[in-house]
Amino acid sequence: MTAALPAAGRPALTLVDPAAASDGSGGLDEKVLDACSANATQSRHAVGSNQQASTAEDGRVAQSVEAAVKQAIAEYRPRFMPAEHWEPIADLVRDAVSRCDGKSPHGARVLLGCTAALADWCERIAGIPLEIRYVFRHDIVNSYVAHLLNNTDMKRSSVATHRSRLLGMADILQQGPPVNQQLRGLRTGDTAAPYSHDEQVALRWWAAQQPTDLRRINATVLLAATMGAGLTNAETLFLAAEHVTVDELGVLVSVHGKRHRVVPVLAEWESVIADVADAAMRPDQWLFRPNRSSCDGNQLANFLRKCSDHPFQISVQRLRSTWIVTQLAAGTPVQAVLDASGIETIGALGRYMDHIPAPDPMEARRQLTQRARSEGCEVTVSQDRKSTRLNSSHTDISRMPSS
Repeated sequence: MTAALPAAGRPALTLVDPAAASDGSGGLDEKVLDACSANATQSRHAVGSNQQASTAEDGRVAQSVEAAVKQAIAEYRPRFMPAEHWEPIADLVRDAVSRCDGKSPHGARVLLGCTAALADWCERIAGIPLEIRYVFRHDIVNSYVAHLLNNTDMKRSSVATHRSRLLGMADILQQGPPVNQQLRGLRTGDTAAPYSHDEQVALRWWAAQQPTDLRRINATVLLAATMGAGLTNAETLFLAAEHVTVDELGVLVSVHGKRHRVVPVLAEWESVIADVADAAMRPDQWLFRPNRSSCDGNQLANFLRKCSDHPFQISVQRLRSTWIVTQLAAGTPVQAVLDASGIETIGALGRYMDHIPAPDPMEARRQLTQRARSEGCEVTVSQDRKSTRLNSSHTDISRMPSS
């Protein structure tokens, strides 16, 4: 017994009653077998058609999503960054995020913001070449993380999230095996340790030994701007002759931009800054590599790469840290260091304190009591050392009532 059951959108299948289809020997009649075979074929065709339609639809959706992601990456502009900072790093950011799309558990929009902030730090502060092989090294990412911890008000949990995302990108972009290790808890980093006295001597020798006069001058200006005035990578590139002032007290450098300030140059570097500024042909002529056509952050990194006889890796961050630690070790008031360095919070100076030599105990005591001495206090000790009297122009302790 057979019947036809049409279905909308599908081929009509022939229904078979197994009991009526028996040929009496326990088998199925050939006509019935043919009908069953036809049914199976029709079913396979129907399922195959549905699967093909579903696959085609999934493909169209995937293509649409991929196109939307590509468009989002191409049109991305960070709201937290001025256009002049974004333009030099835009290509790197888009390229890195595009390569990670589909391979990272994080979406492109999330990675764009993290990558933009990292690239901006590399260009304007750290002087790292804007190439994926440099920017996405684990040590560079960790240095950036230390910067966030020590120089920003970002919450520690947010910094940890940034680190996780960027290190994940680094594993993808460096095309090496993933780093399967548990990340250590975040702590104040030591990534910007100052150069020691011997290293500073070696840096002076390195600058003086460059093969051409122009390269020797540029290397010396680089050291004077960073180790002598505490300027960052970007600030060194923008330093022009018109920003230098010489008076009876020394040499001042005016820093323009987000962290506008005036910085007194260390005495040992004053003549370098003053002489190069005085020799400039125009007020707006840059002191470092004056013939360049832009302030691209790679300028400084490219210069260091071309220089010869590096005694060790030269880092702008460490050069700047050397200036900060020199000021703190000399007893420069903390507020003066904050103002001259452009650092906004006193907590950000904490990581430099470990590099300041411990003072002599007696000298420390003398300094701690210096204010009292300057205000007219005198300590008198009797010959038998049985009584001590503190005389002050403000207060006579001997006249204070006993309690």
